[in-house]
Amino acid sequence: MEKVVIVEPEIPENTGFIARLAANFDAELRVVNPEFNLSESRKTASGCQDKLRDTEIFDTLEDAIEDLEYVVGTKPGRGTGIEGFRDPENTSLVIGRESSGLSNKELGLCDAVVHIETGEYSSLNQSNAAAI
Repeated sequence: MEKVVIVEPEIPENTGFIARLAANFDAELRVVNPEFNLSESRKTASGCQDKLRDTEIFDTLEDAIEDLEYVVGTKPGRGTGIEGFRDPENTSLVIGRESSGLSNKELGLCDAVVHIETGEYSSLNQSNAAAI
């Protein structure tokens, strides 16, 4: 994975966990219009504060992905199941809001859409979904 883009995150702790994930897999982190100052995510970005410090913040998803080669959005029950998806080289991942995910318009900006197959309850925590 080349880059992880988080759209309008609402919970600082999830952003910190995703920063750690990005650091673990050497991915760049981009954030679209966060509802908080990224410094609030430091507690859960254990040892990866530099990843938060280097995070680019964008006003729109369009701006955040305009230079990316292949963009995959996520949404429960939409697109291809992640188990059957084979990502090409230079793939970047877009994760939506904790409360509502990505909008249909935002999904339309992606080259592909995937979902994580779960049981009856299809919603995962934002940082858990990013890790999978």
